[in-house]
Amino acid sequence: MKIAILGSRGIPAIIGGFETLAEQVGTRLAARGHDVTVYCERNLYPGRRPENFQGVRLVHLPALPSKSLEALSYDFLCTCHALSEGYDVLYMLADNTALALVLPRLCGKRIVVNTDGIEWQRSKWPWYGKLFLRFNEWLATRLTPHLVVDAKEMGAYYKRRYGRQTTYITNGTELIHSRDPGLVERLGLKLGGYLAVVCRLEPENNVETIIGEFRKTDVDLKLAIAGGANYRSRYVRRLTELARGDGRIVFLGVLPDRATLRELRAQALAYIHGHQVGGTNPSLVEAMGAGNIILAHGNPFNREVAGEAALYWTTEPGDLRDRILQVAGGRESLKTLGEKARRRAAEFYDWDAIASLTERYFEAVIRGR
Repeated sequence: MKIAILGSRGIPAIIGGFETLAEQVGTRLAARGHDVTVYCERNLYPGRRPENFQGVRLVHLPALPSKSLEALSYDFLCTCHALSEGYDVLYMLADNTALALVLPRLCGKRIVVNTDGIEWQRSKWPWYGKLFLRFNEWLATRLTPHLVVDAKEMGAYYKRRYGRQTTYITNGTELIHSRDPGLVERLGLKLGGYLAVVCRLEPENNVETIIGEFRKTDVDLKLAIAGGANYRSRYVRRLTELARGDGRIVFLGVLPDRATLRELRAQALAYIHGHQVGGTNPSLVEAMGAGNIILAHGNPFNREVAGEAALYWTTEPGDLRDRILQVAGGRESLKTLGEKARRRAAEFYDWDAIASLTERYFEAVIRGR
């Protein structure tokens, strides 16, 4: 098969879950003999840009440096380039720029859309941004019958809202083990002496709640928050103000490389996961792969992913505080929870299995089934 993977910002993955998916699935499909191309955003890969990564062809294209137009301009260029390349399948990661797929659809291209989460529910978007995202979500269901969801709850959402059937192919993780503990120590953290948070700093990830509840405790641990916002954010400034005066809270920003991120996960006492807007979140799955004790927001999406391998909390005052105190006071007794999380990751979120599912699905799409 000749496959184009669009919608990610490129590989090798620097940021984001879809970038990791493009790398992990794309390289595995290429290793099985398929002709795979991943489109990459030129702005993120300065200097000499390779034309190939582990058997995957790379095409680097620009994007407008604008918060509102960056993704759409980039995806339009990618789909236009893809029209003349003779791909068997165009695999678009995320439906929030489905408008870019209209021309390929009119030209009769086979399109598969991985729908992602419910992006329009994020409060960072103004009303017109939400309207545009909802339009694109609807448009994706009209442009192609081939819709992939990464969580069964998302499949139920598309069936209920649009009457559309979907195919479940989730995100994955590698099993993460410590390789270089010094990377964590260079961040000013003690091994096993911190709680990790890895996310974009956005309201729907509940970082404000996490900081506020942590401050209610007197635990001898640090709260290490890794991540940033794509653009200047009032919310980030609010988080900084909320953390002011508590030296236990450390903002690490966007970590410089994947090795440091892996080590941050591997050496954490526990991982706190506040995401609540739809789908199988890669950060949660990777925490499971690292064998972390997981404190997760108790929404249906997170419960579907982690099952009984996590402790759950709500935004009710004191609830997360109590969970943090439980972890701090029962480290040894909760180790089995981390082991259970790692086993669940190996059973349900293995990249080899996910690549095989994707391969079989694309073959069925090409056969017209």
